[in-house]
Amino acid sequence: MAQEKERIGWMDTARGIAMLLVLLGHILEHVPCTAEGQLVHDLIYSFHMSLFFILSGMLLRASEGESGRPGSRTSFLRFVMRKARTILLPYAVFCFLMTLWDVFHDRYLPFSSLAETLRILFLMRPTAFQWYWFLPAMFTAQCLFYLLIKYVRRWPFRLLLCLLLGGCGLLLSKSPVSYWLPLHLDIALFSLIFLYAGFSARTCLAVLRRKLSRPLFRRILSRRGLLIMSLFVFSVSNFIFLFVLKEYAQYYYNLDVRCLPLFAATSLSGSAIVILLSKIPFLARSRVLRWYGRNSLSCFGLHYFPHWALIIDLAYLLLSETTPWYAAWPVFLLLFLVLALLTAPLMYIYTQVTARRRNSRRTAESNPDT
Repeated sequence: MAQEKERIGWMDTARGIAMLLVLLGHILEHVPCTAEGQLVHDLIYSFHMSLFFILSGMLLRASEGESGRPGSRTSFLRFVMRKARTILLPYAVFCFLMTLWDVFHDRYLPFSSLAETLRILFLMRPTAFQWYWFLPAMFTAQCLFYLLIKYVRRWPFRLLLCLLLGGCGLLLSKSPVSYWLPLHLDIALFSLIFLYAGFSARTCLAVLRRKLSRPLFRRILSRRGLLIMSLFVFSVSNFIFLFVLKEYAQYYYNLDVRCLPLFAATSLSGSAIVILLSKIPFLARSRVLRWYGRNSLSCFGLHYFPHWALIIDLAYLLLSETTPWYAAWPVFLLLFLVLALLTAPLMYIYTQVTARRRNSRRTAESNPDT
């Protein structure tokens, strides 16, 4: 039990780091940016959304047990209902808040046409709520992954099926039909690859450590060795992509993947770096990182409001594209801290409200006759 809590603890730290990277990436995306800032933005976008799917795969493994059979713990319908409650319900809340923002701040009504209304109801893209694409995509991906793990028992077939479905998702995203796919199905199919990477990572690493028992391999497969190897792969892959091929950031939202092998390398190595860093004792014990990790969903949904209300205007007041990097980076860090601090009370209010609702529901379930 103590080991389980420790594992979930470092997952919270990793999600906290990932969420703070999202905040920094959004600041660098929407404000006047230097070449150095654009480079950091591209590095973050090369792996940060893949990291969330990998961590979700790890969390599924931890919550469903080491048997690799989630169906032995819960039924598919119960799984879908639980994920709808924990993912789609917050998505609906955030969309409602976004609607209020659009109406009262921007004087814009999202449901202005029948086509837009249908897209919103069936969670298609693009819509006025495209900023929250990650939540329906995660819901669909986890439901599909549940069925895959439950009914496909042998790992080679699981891997092959994830790769095939991921390729289908990538092909669908390049076709016109992607704009009419419900629940971001193309992104969900592609994300099965990263869900399975997280789901099987711990088992694969344990098998490698058992079979490769020589001292050299032990050093390579140690936490420090894996961190050095991940840093090397991440640096080389991004150098080739950004400086040799002279490409720009690859966006997960519309699967704008222009070099799949390099995207896979940066996604897996960047995610590994964050996961390994999250196990360093002083980071693993950080209450701030763990709090942002535990409440990463509310942070993702609520940080847009202070971002649009204050951060962008403040950035354009303090920065320009000609600002030198040594003057721009203190401003970037200041904006990042302000955004994190302004989002924190919104997250606290949201968690308190949802906690009360959850407690009242549990009370009603435990006392059905009252």
